[in-house]
Amino acid sequence: MRRWLSLHLLWALALFMLPPTVQASTLMALDVPALTRGSEWVIHGRVVQATSRSLQGSGRIVTDVEVAVAEVLLGSVPSPSVRIVLPGGTVGDLRQHVSGAPELTPGEEVVLFLAPGTDGPRVVGLAQGAFRVQRSEDGQKVLATPVLPEDLRLLDPRSLQPVSGTARPLDLEELRARVRATARDAASPVLRSTPLQALETQAPPIPYSRTRTQPGEGAHCLWWPGGSTLTFHQQQCMSGEADCAARQAAVGLALRSWDDVLAECASLRVSEGAATASRQVGYVLNGENENIIVLRDRACTQAGGSSEGEDCWRYAAETLALTTVTFQLRTGEVLDADVELNAVAFASPDQTRDLQGTMTHELGHALGLDHSTDPRSTMYPTSTPDQRLVDAGSREAMCTIYPRGAPAVDCVAETDESQQPLESWGCSAVTGGGGSMLSGLVALMLLRRRRRENGG
Repeated sequence: MRRWLSLHLLWALALFMLPPTVQASTLMALDVPALTRGSEWVIHGRVVQATSRSLQGSGRIVTDVEVAVAEVLLGSVPSPSVRIVLPGGTVGDLRQHVSGAPELTPGEEVVLFLAPGTDGPRVVGLAQGAFRVQRSEDGQKVLATPVLPEDLRLLDPRSLQPVSGTARPLDLEELRARVRATARDAASPVLRSTPLQALETQAPPIPYSRTRTQPGEGAHCLWWPGGSTLTFHQQQCMSGEADCAARQAAVGLALRSWDDVLAECASLRVSEGAATASRQVGYVLNGENENIIVLRDRACTQAGGSSEGEDCWRYAAETLALTTVTFQLRTGEVLDADVELNAVAFASPDQTRDLQGTMTHELGHALGLDHSTDPRSTMYPTSTPDQRLVDAGSREAMCTIYPRGAPAVDCVAETDESQQPLESWGCSAVTGGGGSMLSGLVALMLLRRRRRENGG
């Protein structure tokens, strides 16, 4: 900490000597119904004050914005004002800019789409979830316009092609009607019942479940070493692939969504490495290993694959993706994670598949999360419209499993080295290869998580 503080001033001075850096955030474009489904609360009010502060030990600056609430369009807000947290801000002579984030000014009338965040309520979809309200001089016309900065790049959710970032104003009454209509149509009324509490009393609204080395409360949970970076490599563009750039963008967004969560509070990070030609799923003992994301563009000629080396989709046609995790059986430490995608299912003209949502779910398994029985969760086993959004429970899981500045947290306090290697287990997971011994001491197991469109 002292070393960081001693370098802090030098870094700030260096900013004046470096050329400006242009960055952009890339997100899926969210319309009002999508923003509403991703929100716990939607409020209409006026910005009272905005105060920036440094988060000690993280190097990040955030801005606390107090909003006087005039109207609640969704959820429950018990107090007359709400304090939300925006990334970035200015502390002294140091300014931190987060591309795509909204900037709210005291005195502005706004409509905000909010969800629980690690530091406090956050705006959904970065600047897409912040609308500035403007009234005509005679007060007859009231428009709400999203505050979209130039460095926010939006993609169409279906085609994954860039769309115009030009803000489109809505009549305030029309915005109200769309929010309330979406809330009425929501499948789970529980989603809309969480009251907005003070920042200090925020609690995860959705529970999470961790994957264990075997069934039972006494088993280890899966975890990556804290302080490390988990790098995934997408496969290179395939010959005849319809839109490789769109596929890479969707997978990249899923990776970034988890890394954004980890950057808030965790010691683990997720990154995207260079594209790879490897198509080998699993772990090679004493060999070179990569965490890969690979497409299988045809079904195997025989059930289970005609041969061990056949490059094909070996699983049920309705399975969209499958994650294979290799870990130490005695401790739960993860050594490798690979994701296979059923390219045939995603290319089907009969139904639109959400590749980004599927990848967000699968990466949750790679990070140590099990399926959730809550349909609001990113880890719900059946596809949902909002699966690409990392839910508050999964966010809390990352902070708990990988606390900043500390080792990863297991479910078992101590390891009993006298235990025999554990056998593979089933339930919603299947194993491959059985347990093998590392130097006669460490057992490995491949854990495969199936992601189906219907059912677990």
